[in-house]
Amino acid sequence: MEPATLHALVTGKPALATAARITRYQSQRVVIEAEAAAPSVLMLTDTNYPGWRAYLDGRRVPVTTANYLFRGVIVPPGKHVVEFAYEPASFRYGAAISFAALIVLSGLAWRERRQRVRRAALRQIH
Repeated sequence: MEPATLHALVTGKPALATAARITRYQSQRVVIEAEAAAPSVLMLTDTNYPGWRAYLDGRRVPVTTANYLFRGVIVPPGKHVVEFAYEPASFRYGAAISFAALIVLSGLAWRERRQRVRRAALRQIH
């Protein structure tokens, strides 16, 4: 978090809390429309479990732990769209390992087929 934003949150004049509107709520994706008069913390009362990422107007922003348990983001003044997406690193690692295994298995299958063709050709010669 930028020091200027943190300073504005801590020392700024208290502003009235405004409601945000959830426009899409799915198990791995939440989209929220929010409007803030001053720098604010948008808190979603879902557990801040590792793997959640946040996007503010399409740009990735850090997810902060709000109220010890929930996930939140710092929202600057104005109208914004905040998206929380569950994108755990374990999924990317698993996909990479699966892809590598597919390549290796394809190479082994191709090699075995080539050896069978070669053996068949040698039998025809003898």
